[in-house]
This record gives sequence, structure tokens and C-alpha cells, in this order.
Amino acid sequence: MATPTRLACARSIFQWHNETGNIWSHLLSFFGAVWVHHHAATSEHVLRHPRSTTEIHLAFHAFFFAAEICFLASTAYHTFQSHSYWTFQKVYQLDLLGINTLIVASFLPGLCLGFQCQPNAKAFYVALILVVYALGLRLVALEGSVQADERLARDRKIFFVAAVTFGICPAFHFALSHGLHSEEVLLLGYLAAMFLLYGLGFAVFSLKLPERFMPGLFDLFGASHFWWHLFVSCAAYVWYKGILELHSLRCKTTCL
Repeated sequence: MATPTRLACARSIFQWHNETGNIWSHLLSFFGAVWVHHHAATSEHVLRHPRSTTEIHLAFHAFFFAAEICFLASTAYHTFQSHSYWTFQKVYQLDLLGINTLIVASFLPGLCLGFQCQPNAKAFYVALILVVYALGLRLVALEGSVQADERLARDRKIFFVAAVTFGICPAFHFALSHGLHSEEVLLLGYLAAMFLLYGLGFAVFSLKLPERFMPGLFDLFGASHFWWHLFVSCAAYVWYKGILELHSLRCKTTCL
């Protein structure tokens, strides 16, 4: 069978096949992320607000760019993975890089806003999450080496799950320092919803639902990877709504 050209792979975006749902679920999410990014950057209630600091600007932009990179990298992976083994390796690494970047960048707005009045705690958690990012980059780099094997794939899954659940630590710290019944802490519901969506998506993906119960029925559309994409997109949006609410609160208060 002849190897498809890159142009043929690109054209396949507009054709119906087993990757169509995976491509469009994150391609549309990419355009959605760009729109939300533009809205936040130009809104007087978000980043154009007079009390939005440079630090908050950087944290929000990092989150938006990370989401855009993640969704676009995922689209590229599902579009070009069939081109050749070399291309498959490169776009797979790109996909993993996008996931790692989104996980880490998602923490930044929450840390900058949540610990705005606690600079030492904020600096500690930001430094820690950057270390996590460096470890993730190492795993992504190994994926393209001769050391890549099933054990590495398992370690990578464990790492990504651990990196996401790391968010419980600063969230617990935030809750204790602000009081369990404060208006700010009530916004942790958004964080819980994000964790729930990521957790459900990971469970569906890992358990191969629903195709494990009806083999062949979801070969073209609706398999576990498609639902995983939707859960990731929804989780990112829910978290955006959460940090938006926290930003609104921070604009009304001052540090003592």
C-alpha cells in the first residue's frame, strides 16, 4: 500500500474516516480556544480591567496559548500519523507536548489569582509546577528515542495523572488559608468539576468505552478517544470559567 502524501493527509480532514471525529473534536476546540482568548484579551471585565496586573496577563495568556497548542497538536497528530513512521513519531511527540503544556499552564492562572496575597506560596507552587513541566518534557523526549517501550507508555500515563492531581495540594492550601466557607473557596467547585471531567475522560479512554462492549460499531465514530477529546475540551472550558470568576473577585478586593 502506497504511503499517503502530506497533502493527502491534510485533505483527509474533509473526508469521512475513523479519525474524522478525533480531528474535528479538537480542531473546533482550537478555534473555540482562539475565540475565548481574543474575548478575554479584549474584554474590559477580564484582561483589559484596570486591576489586571502583568502577572495575571502572562498567566492567562500562557493558559490560552497552551490550550491552543494542545488542541492544534492533537489535530496534527490525528491528521498526519498515517503518513509514515517518522511522521507518526514526531506528531505523537507533539501531541504529548501539547498535553504536558496544557496541564502545567492550567495551574498558572489559579496560582497567580489564588495566592495573589501570598507571594511566597505562589512562588513555591509555580516553581514546583515548572519542575513538573521539565519532567514531562523529559518523558516526551524519550518517546522519540530507542528507549520508548510499553513501560515508558505506562510511566507517562502515571505521570500525567499525577501532574493533574497535584492540583489538590495548592487547592487544599488555598481552602485552609481563605476559610472553608469563603466566597473564593466556593469557586473550588470549578476545580472539582475540571478534575471530574478529566477523570471521566481518562476512565473512558483507558477502559476503551464504549467500543469494548460493541466491537466494530464505533470504528468510524464515537470511540473512546473521541469522548476523551470532548472531556478534555470541556474540562479546559470549565476551568476557564472558574478562573474568570476568581479574577472577578480579585478585582474587587485588595491584599491586606
